[in-house]
Amino acid sequence: MRRVIVAFLVLVFLFTSAFPALAATTSGWGLWKDVTTFGFDDYHTRVGDNTNFPVMWPAWYAFQNPPETSYSQPLILDGDYFGKDRPVIIAAIGKALCGFVSKQAKPDGKFQPNPPVWSLPLKGDGPTKSHPTLVDLNGRKLVFVGTEHDSTVGGAWLQVFDVTDFDHPKEVFRDWSKQVHDIVSAPVVYDWNGRLIVITTTGDTQRIALWVNMDKLKETGKLNPGEETVYYLDLLGRTSSTPSIVKLADGSDGFAVGVDQGLYSGKLAIYKFNDILGENNGKPYLKSKEPYRTANLPSGLVASFSVSGDRTKLYFGDCRSRVYCYDTRALKGAWVNTAVAGTFSNRSPALLPGTVFFPAVGGTSSGDVNSPGKVIAVDRNTGKTMWVANFDSRAQTAPAVWAVNGHGSIVLEGTRGISGKSSPALAMLGAGTGEKYGYVNLPVSSGGGSYAAGVSGEISVAHDHLVVTTNEGIFAWNAIPIDLEAVSIDSGVPRGQKAKVGQKYTATVVFKYRQDPGVEWPLDLIPVAAFHVIGDTINKASLKDEAGAPLPVYEGNKQQVISLNKQGDTVTVTFDWTAQPGSKKLVAALNTFYPDIMNPKLVRYYPELTEKNNVVSVNIEVEGLHDVKATLLPAKTVWKTLPGRDVKIIVTGRATRKDDSSGEIPVRFTVSGPGGPVTKTVRLGPKDSERTIYTFTTSTPGTYRFRAEAWPADGSWEDAYPPDNVAETTVRVEVVQLPPKDSKIHAELIGD
Repeated sequence: MRRVIVAFLVLVFLFTSAFPALAATTSGWGLWKDVTTFGFDDYHTRVGDNTNFPVMWPAWYAFQNPPETSYSQPLILDGDYFGKDRPVIIAAIGKALCGFVSKQAKPDGKFQPNPPVWSLPLKGDGPTKSHPTLVDLNGRKLVFVGTEHDSTVGGAWLQVFDVTDFDHPKEVFRDWSKQVHDIVSAPVVYDWNGRLIVITTTGDTQRIALWVNMDKLKETGKLNPGEETVYYLDLLGRTSSTPSIVKLADGSDGFAVGVDQGLYSGKLAIYKFNDILGENNGKPYLKSKEPYRTANLPSGLVASFSVSGDRTKLYFGDCRSRVYCYDTRALKGAWVNTAVAGTFSNRSPALLPGTVFFPAVGGTSSGDVNSPGKVIAVDRNTGKTMWVANFDSRAQTAPAVWAVNGHGSIVLEGTRGISGKSSPALAMLGAGTGEKYGYVNLPVSSGGGSYAAGVSGEISVAHDHLVVTTNEGIFAWNAIPIDLEAVSIDSGVPRGQKAKVGQKYTATVVFKYRQDPGVEWPLDLIPVAAFHVIGDTINKASLKDEAGAPLPVYEGNKQQVISLNKQGDTVTVTFDWTAQPGSKKLVAALNTFYPDIMNPKLVRYYPELTEKNNVVSVNIEVEGLHDVKATLLPAKTVWKTLPGRDVKIIVTGRATRKDDSSGEIPVRFTVSGPGGPVTKTVRLGPKDSERTIYTFTTSTPGTYRFRAEAWPADGSWEDAYPPDNVAETTVRVEVVQLPPKDSKIHAELIGD
């Protein structure tokens, strides 16, 4: 199992939540920090407000063996609402709606199996692409979900489950319609004039379904098939987006939906509730099928919207990755961004107060499964591009934003991966810059259909949990903030002295558990290392404990390790080193990639709040050593001349003494080139330099090489760092041909 790795940098962020005015997922019982529908809430902003920074520890998984595909937005709900001491998760996985009680991550960093508390069957021929929506109706917690096409009835189903008693959920409504091919959207539950209405799109049947006369679900908690009425609003194109509730110019409510007419045509349709619905004897009826407004788009509108807090702005992208803002009061577009236009997309945006994040999935059509994708950040007010982040495989999900109590935010994007090249992963991006802070690799395959694979479903964040649905089940992480520190390093050289060449010293290092998560969180496999840097060479040392015994080696990564149990604990280790003429510094580090992530001699094992304090170093001064370097700088790198005319090349060489030890030292300084060497012996004091101007005259085109060397002139001193005692450069001579003369052209050369 791949271990989670993530680095996090705090960005300034302020997010003000707004509460919807509908029957809704986020009102009624304090669910605004929960994920209760597609896009997290009724505004579909995909922003999760959390207590801790996203230091992700693997917690649990389900349905990996045998694998079950999920396209679902996982719901993350406060366990207190169900009498649980941990958050509960609800997701559609395979052909079932499943409920989980989350497990706490463990310090060993391994995923734990977590079978569902319950699994309720869903209709349809395959895994649903609909997303569950949870609402509170008079204290009853009901989950609405649509299904894939069911060939046995020739239509699709709407199913409703009561999960109030989380350990004993029950189905309270199920019915199907032949005029609904499949329900890809999340059902939208709306209170119109006190009447319960459910809105779904219908896939290939090119219409919107309005499920009315559903009030018994509020009154008694159960509705029999056939007691509802379903009305249809016909549209010329596939409908798959989740409808969004909007405010119109007169202050009344409407809803927006996308129409997919292919790669080169689409529509945005807006309906006004009071125009299409009437009431007769207390029951709603359909009085008009006409949209309030339709707007033509140059490509199909496949995915869904994010909505502003006042519900007057829609943010969305078409299937060719044009990103739009549409004003529902003015009924016109506010802006369109075409920076990544032409890239296929069937996913929805995320929304912060100043930024829209949109996933350009990749390729030019749904079948380009191995094409790289992107996430674009667009200024919400102006429509201008802020940044674009590129991936090596499809940007497979809607982005999600992890926010931390007004202090910072990070954007998460799920990728498909490419078989044999890259794993499905979660990328973590800075919301302000798009900088990639890290990846969470997932132990699932990148194969599958064109709709989705790898991270095939959606990303949810809430209650310090990250939950992801994939083509091989569901995975969850907890945010566990820890911080480890490399406190100090003592070289062992007596204070006030310099190291003597050839002498062995014992260095001492202190490591510390700077911050634990506030609960018992012992860490037994913290990788540690120390290094002696000689010139440009990094030499790894062998660490010992205070008793002189070698530290143990963890076979999993071949690193020496220490254990720290709780906040404030320290461990002291030692290592031996021998001073060399080129000794520059000693370095000690723990739990980080050193010297870099591409060629590490030390690796990260545990995720942390920060790794800025994971490395400590001390410079080494070696007794009696001096350091001289040579540099070479041509006046120009390209010299031009005319046929038969000479050009004089000028190159400046310099010998510089880098150290500040007292006294002068003799230096033999040579600059050589096509005209032969020029050598001088000079005496340089601390920080002194000597210059040689080398000239060479030629009329022959070509490339000419020059070299400068600065070395000890005798045996009275030894250079500390020989690699910079030599410098080389090249210049090029070009002959410029004059144009031929004719009766109309006369050229004169004046001067040089």
